[in-house]
Amino acid sequence: IFSDETKALKKKFEYDSELIFFSLSPDFSNVSSNVIVSGQNPQDQIYCLYQNILEQEVSKLLLIHHSDKYGEIVKDTLLQNYTNSLNSSLDLEFFEISNNMDLNKKIKDLSKFESRKKILKNKIKLIQKDPNLSKEQKSKQVKKMERQLTDTVPFDSIIIASEGDKLLEILSHLAFYDINADNTLIYGTSLWEDTKKLDNVYINSFFVTNLKRRSKEFADSYKDVFSKDPVSFNFHLFDLIELVKEFKNSAMNNPENMMFKGKFSSSQIKSGLMKRETFVKKIKKNGQLEIVFSCKVDVL
Repeated sequence: IFSDETKALKKKFEYDSELIFFSLSPDFSNVSSNVIVSGQNPQDQIYCLYQNILEQEVSKLLLIHHSDKYGEIVKDTLLQNYTNSLNSSLDLEFFEISNNMDLNKKIKDLSKFESRKKILKNKIKLIQKDPNLSKEQKSKQVKKMERQLTDTVPFDSIIIASEGDKLLEILSHLAFYDINADNTLIYGTSLWEDTKKLDNVYINSFFVTNLKRRSKEFADSYKDVFSKDPVSFNFHLFDLIELVKEFKNSAMNNPENMMFKGKFSSSQIKSGLMKRETFVKKIKKNGQLEIVFSCKVDVL
């Protein structure tokens, strides 16, 4: 059920201490004495992602997001983390994608592609005129630079809060204007979890997720029953059902601070919210993934 229905349940059973609802809606306003919000928490995910970015000592960070509720949450959370970190050396910029936008033109402008090409050409000219270099040295350096499209990149790191075909379109436009995972740290939000990441534009980029792993055995069983592949929600739902079973079988009357190590994720209930261990994964060739950073439940 959705947020409004959860709100109605919260009101209806407000004084019934024997009933506890685990809501998969991420609406924090539904937290109460008997409603535990168990949906994915984008605020915790962005916090973890930002901690990893700070470790890379970047100086220019761009967030690309859509003009929707999710994009607004990601932007506000990133701003909050940026303010709290007191990192005055980091420049933070935003690029909002709206309907009917000429995305190719906007990304071309954003990439400063033409000016970066000019910078490269001017550097090549300076090398060719440098009296301190031999003919062989000039030739070697010029050949190397001529294999490049541009000389510099406008951002050290980019977070892209998008998914599916639109995400692939964004990454493809960026790559066309010489911004890719080889010269820029490119990160994705948890929306990337359910996006097929087999195209070369994904290689060496990163994304944040609450899933430690995705089991092939579970995926095959799920497909046998439902005739479609599971998405991240289904893995989290499996763990949540196991958590509820454990809670029912325990002597605890209150699930607060109850730790649970699930098959696919670890979680803890804090102040009516489900907190999940969070990971930053690197995308390698053939869609293979590697965990490069994590935030334990107790730091979220």
